[in-house]
Amino acid sequence: MIVQQELGPLGVATLLVSASCGIGFLFGSGEMALREGMAGSLYPLATAGGMVVLAFLARPLWLRGQPIWGTFGRAYGAKVGNGIAVLSLIWMTGVLAAQIKGGVAIATLCGLPHGVALAVILALVLTATSLRLGVAATIFAGCLLASNLVLLYVVIHSNGLGIYTNAIPKLAQDTRKLQPFDVVTTVVAVTFLVVTGADYQQFIIAARRPRDAYLGTILAAVILFATGFLPASAVLANQASLRGAGTTDTAQVIPFLLSQSAAPGGHNAEFAMLAILLAAALGSAAAVTRAMVDALSAVAGSPSLLRRPIGSIVILGTGGTVAAANHPMVETIVSMNIAYVASVGALFILHEVEAPISPRSAWSMGIAGLSTSMGLQMVRWFDLVTLPSVTPLVAGLSASVVTGVVSELIRLRPIQLK
Repeated sequence: MIVQQELGPLGVATLLVSASCGIGFLFGSGEMALREGMAGSLYPLATAGGMVVLAFLARPLWLRGQPIWGTFGRAYGAKVGNGIAVLSLIWMTGVLAAQIKGGVAIATLCGLPHGVALAVILALVLTATSLRLGVAATIFAGCLLASNLVLLYVVIHSNGLGIYTNAIPKLAQDTRKLQPFDVVTTVVAVTFLVVTGADYQQFIIAARRPRDAYLGTILAAVILFATGFLPASAVLANQASLRGAGTTDTAQVIPFLLSQSAAPGGHNAEFAMLAILLAAALGSAAAVTRAMVDALSAVAGSPSLLRRPIGSIVILGTGGTVAAANHPMVETIVSMNIAYVASVGALFILHEVEAPISPRSAWSMGIAGLSTSMGLQMVRWFDLVTLPSVTPLVAGLSASVVTGVVSELIRLRPIQLK
């Protein structure tokens, strides 16, 4: 990964928050709040929790100076490293698609036709990926601060401050209405992806010092926890007006509320609010695109892709195609995360505790986790058998662990043929 180690704690925190808040955090949790109430805050809170874990891994990540596929490639060989990069491309496609979908929701609120809006958002994300990280941190910091302040204003203006201050008991109450397996799946998948995701790790690596990476990540966790309840609080405080508006695209709920808050200032004020929100969203999409181009370069064995727009164009084309499907943002992200977590989770833990394992066993663990989780996901998607949402995750992780144990036993105690 080619980065300049120039970020201080505030820069690290800003970009980590930008990578989180852009769409999945703001729009996805608002979209989920329409159906699940304060349980819509589950995604942002899991993200904040993941940041805390990531902070304690910041120093070794900074010292390695490599994303997860580079680290695994060095430990277990290029074959395993490339496999992790491919898996990373799959899950990050779901994240990028959510960012693009949210950007399109903003652009259509500005009056653009859907097809034109998609093309404009893809072009803007491509432009944003060319910004230096330090410059990006400054731009997106202001936009994120503005959008969250306005969201707080929406909550207060709608007499929703009581909802916000009582968010934790309300979260516990609304979460109990969900299937426990769904809650576990979301929390585990999101937390693990924050810890191992290259879109987050790139900012840890770009810090000036390990201390800056640690402090920046802790600051990001605090910010995410403080703002995590805002989208759901705003939606719950404005349920009546949202029903009256008849918004058909649930991804537009948060940008609609923010633009309406600026409506008294006229059309120009509304447009400015949407532009600020869009700029914040572009920070998230650009961060994911950078990480995906790095993964694509690792798989292709062509570092020059990092210095040319062709990699970004390919990545954005794929993300735009997935974004065209009409699925809720959080559901899209989590469903594409499960196979990655099942494939890499056990191996990641073994690597972090420095447990010795052969490259052959590492490869076998990844294949077993991937094939098991994907097979069960297909069973669920096609409704062949009714299975809890957590089944592909637990079964995939179990298959990975069992395969690793068996492979190591065979390696350490070979059968002597007579």
